[in-house]
Amino acid sequence: MPSNNNVAVQFNDLTRIHAPLQSSLHEKLDEVIKSSSYVLGNQVSDFEKSLAMAEGVEYAVGINNGTSAIQLALRALGIGAGDEVLTSPFTFVATTFAILEVGAIPVMVDIDPCTGLIDLDKLKFGLSSKTKALLFVTIHGRASNLGLYREFCDEHGLCFIIDGAQSHLAKNDGVAFASFADIATLSFYPGKNLGALGEGGAILTNSLGLKDEIATMRDWGASEKYKHDVWGGNFRLEAIQAAFLSVKIKHLEGWTTERIEIAAKYNQGLPTSLLMESSREGFEHVYHIYGIKVHNREYFTSQLKSALIGYGFHYPLAVHQQPHFSNRVKKVMPLNGAEHLASVTLSLPIFPGMTPAEIERVISVIGRIDE
Repeated sequence: MPSNNNVAVQFNDLTRIHAPLQSSLHEKLDEVIKSSSYVLGNQVSDFEKSLAMAEGVEYAVGINNGTSAIQLALRALGIGAGDEVLTSPFTFVATTFAILEVGAIPVMVDIDPCTGLIDLDKLKFGLSSKTKALLFVTIHGRASNLGLYREFCDEHGLCFIIDGAQSHLAKNDGVAFASFADIATLSFYPGKNLGALGEGGAILTNSLGLKDEIATMRDWGASEKYKHDVWGGNFRLEAIQAAFLSVKIKHLEGWTTERIEIAAKYNQGLPTSLLMESSREGFEHVYHIYGIKVHNREYFTSQLKSALIGYGFHYPLAVHQQPHFSNRVKKVMPLNGAEHLASVTLSLPIFPGMTPAEIERVISVIGRIDE
């Protein structure tokens, strides 16, 4: 199919997701307005049931955003002042922020620059007598070797939390990613694979006790109105966002398959020198982000701009390279993998509704740049 070189290929186009759903979204808006129930309520509880079923866990708890979900997960697992949490330097700063917010110390463990995931062989060098948890990031939507990370946590008596903000519906060896963790967290930021029309998040767990504790903490620690039993705050998911998410979750599996199919075309058509390590078949990588590695990023992005191809950076600086966080994290090893990948990473357009002509145009333009 011939491509039109004068039409931009957007990095992400949410209108292609939302346009076919407009009537259903309007119906949900009307339902919420008529109910006069705007915070928590049936819309949230119904969405939580749908989400738990889709993600293959017993329980889901809706939270106001993904960062709060991580903070509540840490608190529910008893992690606080002075405790150390092993985590990735190659991610958005929200992961580290949540650790700091509970008074714990983020310990940076280097990554494998071929996958972006924490290097399993380097985890042991981050351990100390204060280590209480591994907060693992399924970066870009890749959920590989989760059983091995679980084994490491069990061997060393650590809680295992997965920041799954980019990995909705991901599986590892056919098992739902969240099932490997004590608690996994999700973000519903609008651009995520499952995005709200605003902010939203959730925790996923198979523990009834953790589910109940987090559900209490998100609503001021109150077991009933004006009876505040435990620490808590205002971390509630709004009913309107839950209602919109209830419409969108019905399409999530199809959208995820579409992302995987686009990624397969990229894998086949792009120069192999630019590619991250391939994942296995299935939902092991759900491609919230399709990242490549380029060695002259300034030149590369200038060429993409000229060709009207959208792009992004996820992420151009590792967390420990960020001015605010550089002296607030613990570095016990060289973080060369994270620093290298941050310096070369570039994200390509990938979204449901992307046309074959757009995919081919991205491949063609990058092929010419790489020559």
